[in-house]
Amino acid sequence: MPYDRVNLPNRKSYRRPGWNYASEAWYFITVCVHERVCCLGEVIEAGLVDPYVRLSPTGKIVLSELMETQFLRPYMAIDTFVIMPNHIHLLIEIHTEPRSSQRPETQLNANSISVIIGQWKAMSTARIRREVDENFAWHTRFYDSIVRDEVSLDRIRRYIQDNPKEWYRDRNRAADVYM
Repeated sequence: MPYDRVNLPNRKSYRRPGWNYASEAWYFITVCVHERVCCLGEVIEAGLVDPYVRLSPTGKIVLSELMETQFLRPYMAIDTFVIMPNHIHLLIEIHTEPRSSQRPETQLNANSISVIIGQWKAMSTARIRREVDENFAWHTRFYDSIVRDEVSLDRIRRYIQDNPKEWYRDRNRAADVYM
């Protein structure tokens, strides 16, 4: 039976209905490594300083491609981010005007969060497979939320900045396999 996107079983969308994801807004994004493999780095708990993430070669490529994405897209800015061993959190601001509501929803907008994240994932995957690990993959989907107000914006910034401190609570930490 051929692949049929329309009839995917129980694939719930977490997207906000009717929202144009190319609209000027703040977006909180989480992207996970496939099967949450810890290959982007390791959390260093050094006693006198707060825990921090030492990036692996794979994590360094992820960082490089993230900075390149921001450079190539002047309508977006990465406010805060952290690369963790098996995921990345980003706070992105889109500076563009909302697109026309007459544009079909099925057509991807070059300035949309989906396209930005999709292209960044594709570029980083290609480079990682070429330079480090031919089997590297991201989780197919990513998580996003629209930041609604300044209180939420500040809370998300703190969450991202404090993420290395909370690594010991991550349910996937037992799978710490740094590559």
